[in-house]
Amino acid sequence: MQEYVSDFIGKPILTRSGECIGYVKNIQTDKKLSRLRNLECCDNDEEEFLIPFSALASFGQDAVVVKSLAAAPCKDCIPAPFGMSVYSAEGTLLGQADDFLREGKQIIALLLSDETQIPVSHLSAVTDTAIVDPNGKKRTASRSSSPKKTGASRKKTSQPPQTEKSAEPESPTLKESDEDSFIVIAAEKTENTANREIAATAATAAPIDQSGDIGEEYAANLRAGRGLLTGKILPRDLKDARGNILARAGSVVSAQTIRKAMEHDKLFELTLLCCGNAKLWEQFR
Repeated sequence: MQEYVSDFIGKPILTRSGECIGYVKNIQTDKKLSRLRNLECCDNDEEEFLIPFSALASFGQDAVVVKSLAAAPCKDCIPAPFGMSVYSAEGTLLGQADDFLREGKQIIALLLSDETQIPVSHLSAVTDTAIVDPNGKKRTASRSSSPKKTGASRKKTSQPPQTEKSAEPESPTLKESDEDSFIVIAAEKTENTANREIAATAATAAPIDQSGDIGEEYAANLRAGRGLLTGKILPRDLKDARGNILARAGSVVSAQTIRKAMEHDKLFELTLLCCGNAKLWEQFR
C-alpha cells in the first residue's frame, strides 16, 4: 500500500496516556525535499507547535501517537510544498505537486495532479518551484575494485608508470533510456489534461441531494490511499472569517484547497467537513 505525506494532515495527536493534544496542520521536510522532519500542529486553542518526526511512537489510520512533547524540533526545514509547480529542464510545465510518496520518513517521489510520479532523485533544484532533470547530475565513472596497498606495495619501484586507457563511452543502460522517455511523456501532459482528469473524478462522485448532503457511496469513486483530505468532496461551502467562499460545495478537495484552508485557519473545519463531522464543527464554533 502506497504511503503519502498527506496521510498525516488532519490526524489527531495523542499521547501514550490517551490525551488528545491537537491535530496535524502540515508537514515540514528538509530543504532537499528528501526526508520528513517535523509535524506542524495546532492545539484546541489553535496555538501552533512543532513535533519532530523522531518523537512519534506510532502512526495509525486514525491518529498519531507521540512518545514525548519535550523533544526539540529539527531546524532549517520547509513546509511540504503542496501545489508547487514542477518544470522540466527545458522549461515545460509538467504539473503541480499534488502529494508526495514516502517510505516511512523518506520521501521517494512527487505525485503530480495527473498522477505522474517523479522520483526525488530526478530533481535538480527545489525552491519556489521544482526542476526535473534526471541527466543533470554528474555521474562518476565506475571504478574497478583493487586490493588494498600493503607496506611492501607502497615502496617505489623502478617500473615506469603506465598510462591509463581512455574509458570508452558506455552505451546507455535501460534505466537511462527509461528516464529520457519518462521526461518526454511527462512533458506532453499539459495542465488542461490534468484539469479534465480532476473534473472526471468529481463527476464520478454521488450527486448532492436537496438537503446539501452527499451520499455515502461517493467514497468508493475517490482515489484510494490519498490521505484524509485530498480527493474528498465538500458537503457544503467552506468560507473564511468574513464569509468569502474558499471552496464550494461539491468541489474536489485538492492541494490548492488545503493550502487556502491553511492560509485562513480553516484546515480544522475542512477536516471535520470531509470526515462527515459537520455537526461536530458547529459545536466548536
